[in-house]
Amino acid sequence: MSIRRKLTALIIFATGAALLLIFTITTLKEWVREKDWHVQQLTGHADIIASNSTAPLVFDDPEAAEKTLGFLKSVENIDIAILFRPDGAVLARYVRDVEEKEEHLDERPLKEGHWFKDRHLYFFKKIINDGEPVGSLFIISHMEELYSSIKWHMVFTTIVMVLSSAVALLLSLIPQRFISRPLLDLAGLTNAVSRDKDYSLRAEKTGNDELGELVDGFNNMLSQIGERDTELTRHRLHLEELVGERTSELESAKERLEKELTHREKAEEALKESEEKFRTMGSSAKDAILMTDNDGKITLWNEAAEAIFGYVPGEAMGRDLHSLIVPERYRKRYTEGFAEFRDSGEGPVVGKTFEIEAKRKDGAELSVELSVSAVRLKGRWGAIGIIRDITGRKLAERERERLLRETEKVNKELKDFAYIVSHDLKAPLRAINQLSGWIEEDYRDRLDEEGRENLGLLRKRARNMHDMIDGILQYSRVGRMKREVRAVDTSRLVADVVESISPPENIRVSVKEDLPEVKADPVQLSQVFQNLISNAVKYMDKPEGLIEVGCSANGGLREFYVKDNGPGIESRHFERIFQIFQTLDAGGGRDSTGVGLAIVKKIVEQNGGAVSVDSEVGRGTTFRFTLPGC
Repeated sequence: MSIRRKLTALIIFATGAALLLIFTITTLKEWVREKDWHVQQLTGHADIIASNSTAPLVFDDPEAAEKTLGFLKSVENIDIAILFRPDGAVLARYVRDVEEKEEHLDERPLKEGHWFKDRHLYFFKKIINDGEPVGSLFIISHMEELYSSIKWHMVFTTIVMVLSSAVALLLSLIPQRFISRPLLDLAGLTNAVSRDKDYSLRAEKTGNDELGELVDGFNNMLSQIGERDTELTRHRLHLEELVGERTSELESAKERLEKELTHREKAEEALKESEEKFRTMGSSAKDAILMTDNDGKITLWNEAAEAIFGYVPGEAMGRDLHSLIVPERYRKRYTEGFAEFRDSGEGPVVGKTFEIEAKRKDGAELSVELSVSAVRLKGRWGAIGIIRDITGRKLAERERERLLRETEKVNKELKDFAYIVSHDLKAPLRAINQLSGWIEEDYRDRLDEEGRENLGLLRKRARNMHDMIDGILQYSRVGRMKREVRAVDTSRLVADVVESISPPENIRVSVKEDLPEVKADPVQLSQVFQNLISNAVKYMDKPEGLIEVGCSANGGLREFYVKDNGPGIESRHFERIFQIFQTLDAGGGRDSTGVGLAIVKKIVEQNGGAVSVDSEVGRGTTFRFTLPGC
């Protein structure tokens, strides 16, 4: 076949293929567009019918439902429309042609949505009111208008395609001589060069169009082979760069899409969870949840409301709220406030939580906590109330107030008793101490060594008793005295405590430089460090004693420690040493009242901390306690 015929066939084939593709695309597009248009139209009609059918479904009014479906008479393509009750029974129907569509009059589809079948469009929708299904709507629409439109579109497009092909054929004959002749000449020249090996021959250039460029390319082919190879390599590299950039952009787009999908999935899950919570809230809530309409009638009454007030839902639904649970003395105020609320959605109790008395079914009153919110439904204001029975809490509060009064009374009596006992006990102790001093001074020459030792022991016991009484007073003051809590520089406080103790030269006290600031009463905190460090000094049994004071972070708390290399404590005594009047050195020659560590524990716990001990016999003891930081 000659190149001329090939060009003609190619032009006709390309034109036909393009026209066929255009025909197919436009036909499919018209088909999809028409179907979407019919679905949108039917969906719009269904939404209108569903919205207007809510009241007939709720009140089970077939006559009103029939009137609502009568709107479809003006929509020519709708053949059947049926309103179903929630139990599947037919409430109302509209049929344009009873004889032809009788088979569909009582069927209710199982799935919600739209579908096409037998040249008809089917649509099924559940009707929801206040989150609850009240019925469903089923519509059947014929598609004759769609098929007619597609048929005429195909006829018109076929005519246009035939005419376009004919015109393309005629137009293709004109430029054949301008295209095929130079190509035939170039083919003859190629054969001559191949046959005669005469590379000096050149094709004659007849114009500056594409054929002329082809001739120039043929004449310069050998000289441009290298240049073309270099150019192709450069283009290949550039293409690889472009591919890399596009790949990176696609990966970024993929990541963004994945993130968006993940976010959407989470949002959908959250929505489902919220819907599920809303559905179960009414039945599982421990508080009573009530809802009233714009007339004050109860429209929601959950199980907790039944348990609190004694009315089952059938007794409460539809009744006036004020006549059901509002005591007689509050009804006038309720009526006045509700009159303002029903017009504006505002009132003195809206958006607030307050305590009030309510009335049960048996007439008994109870204390409740009430929260009221406004909700707008169908253009009218309604109210949602959450009610909690606080009768038990009120009883507990009154009992707590009684116990607090009794505790304050007991504390005052204990305070007075402590000071009275302190005064009555210290006076004879001072007398004993003074009298024993006089005896020792006056009868020094008559007393033997044992007598003087007994007098010294007597004074020592008196001093111990005096110190024990002071310890009791200090222990009783902790928790009763008003504290001055503020930021305390523990580095300076510990330095002052160590200076006041003035440990002997053989005991070195090492204080870390990074002690933090804490929130505490400085007097009480000083007493804690005083008792711990003085105990470490008092019980030191090493010729070279070492006491270390430091701190470390423990979450939001600061953990202080006082560590020594003294005799240590057996683990079985760890709890005992923090009990009042408990000492491990009974008869050991050291003055100890057994109150110091009990005071430490009480102060630390009063400031929200805890105290502990870690020790190994013969190697030393570490006391730790925690306090909140600044």
